[in-house]
Amino acid sequence: MNKLVFLVLLAASPALADVRYVDNNKKVKHDCAKEPDTAILGNNIELTLEGVCNRVLVAGNSAKVQGTAKLVSIAGNKNTVDLDGAGELDVSGNFNTASWKQGLEKGKDPTVRNTGTNNKVTQVKK
Repeated sequence: MNKLVFLVLLAASPALADVRYVDNNKKVKHDCAKEPDTAILGNNIELTLEGVCNRVLVAGNSAKVQGTAKLVSIAGNKNTVDLDGAGELDVSGNFNTASWKQGLEKGKDPTVRNTGTNNKVTQVKK
């Protein structure tokens, strides 16, 4: 099932993302106001989101993502995602660490789906 979800997300990623990061070993800042959707397809990428992104797909491995997004989907493995704010968090990959400080709607936690294996998904106290 996890492989199917990953393949569907990966196949759909060009349609979902305004900008895709496919090169390995990069450190980049992404302007969510200019490009609200993005995808990480490469490995060992450090991505800082500036502003609030609509959708972020993490399909690569060993990526580090920081910032705020309405929807974050993590389909890769061994990624670390630290969100200041999140609306939805979908973790279907394996051995990922994802955290958020607050939901985007006042007083409401984000919707979290953790269907992968050995993932750690937590809220960080402000």
